Amino acid sequence: MLGIETKIAITFVCLGLTAWCPATESANSEALVLVAVFGVGFVLPTLFNGIWRHS
Repeated sequence: MLGIETKIAITFVCLGLTAWCPATESANSEALVLVAVFGVGFVLPTLFNGIWRHS
């Protein structure tokens, strides 16, 4: 079985990849694509798991 933190991380990685498609289609800005993939796929789940762990 997967732990809850792993499930949260996988969910946010999927959201990041989902956000990547419209970001690459609608904007020519690589910064927007970086925020979509790195921010949603890595930073948000890390913060979410950290807050969840300490509550």
